[in-house]
Amino acid sequence: MNRQPHRAPEPLHVTVWNEAAPGAPRAVLVHGTMSWGTECFAAQRSLGGRFRLEVVDRRGFGDSPDIERSDYAVDAEDLGQLLGQEAHLVGHSYGAAAVPVASTSPGRSAPVICGCPAPATRRIRTGRTR
Repeated sequence: MNRQPHRAPEPLHVTVWNEAAPGAPRAVLVHGTMSWGTECFAAQRSLGGRFRLEVVDRRGFGDSPDIERSDYAVDAEDLGQLLGQEAHLVGHSYGAAAVPVASTSPGRSAPVICGCPAPATRRIRTGRTR
């Protein structure tokens, strides 16, 4: 059997909008399916004066690596690696569907905002279809 060695996935592309004072709170912004990070959150750019905004391109969108198909579990794992304990997490549409899983890290206390969450067609934790 010919097995391919496991390779770590390429990192996501993140655009940083930050004109805030050093030590300003972080906010990670996650877009939905019909756009990419900077297009989806263009109207929020001015918040970069109060927050360090980290605008994510999910896999397969914008300047992030391509992916065969969208997957809530993959998105949640990606977000979990970006978040840390202190970042606010903002998800829109499909981006909001992966947010609950990514935001459940032990000890996490920062706010989570889900705008227009897309209905999950799978159970996020088990990966089984309904």
